[in-house]
Amino acid sequence: MEAPAPSRQARRSAGRLTFIQRHHRARRARAHASIRRSSSYAYFDTTQLDVTEETPLIIAQVSYDTREARLAWLKKTIGMFGELLSSADIPDEKLYLAAYTLFERIKIFALFTKHRGFIEEDEWRLVYLPDRDPQKKMHAMFHYFLSPRGVEPKLKFKVQPMPGMTSEDLSLEKITDRIILGPSISSPLAHASVLRMFELLNRSGLKDKLRVSTIPFRAIG
Repeated sequence: MEAPAPSRQARRSAGRLTFIQRHHRARRARAHASIRRSSSYAYFDTTQLDVTEETPLIIAQVSYDTREARLAWLKKTIGMFGELLSSADIPDEKLYLAAYTLFERIKIFALFTKHRGFIEEDEWRLVYLPDRDPQKKMHAMFHYFLSPRGVEPKLKFKVQPMPGMTSEDLSLEKITDRIILGPSISSPLAHASVLRMFELLNRSGLKDKLRVSTIPFRAIG
């Protein structure tokens, strides 16, 4: 089912990490995120982001549709919920469980949908849900950032093993498919500098994943 329009209220209690899909074949999906607004990109293999059933993380592809279609989905879903509720023999003291389930369903849909005008983004999102993390194992990663709209929540996801939530070998090296420099900063000097940066950050495993763009670059102006 497709999600209704995302709302800022629905996102306030969740942190999300945004990816842009570039390849999606069968069970394999890759995504990229720009690095510091430069012309370099890191491509992540999202199938390597192994999580367990107990994790408060959800990774999924964003769906796109018109405002009218999303509102229609919302009305239909609420209508179906009302029909099921009226035919079910649920004690009054348990009604809050049904209401909570409906709210959570709508919230998840809202987090993974956007207007059809953004369909070319092919976006994927990694969402952190604090209410599914009662032991607060990832609470420290739920942070903030300053945007043109002011202060907003942000998930600063540390790619590292988390007992009971991810695989034991989760690492940045494991999920990184490749890193491309350029075309504006694809010089031999930049390439050597990035390799040195990996050494200083104790990320030598990323060296073999570094690529230099072969696209010709011409400055404008």
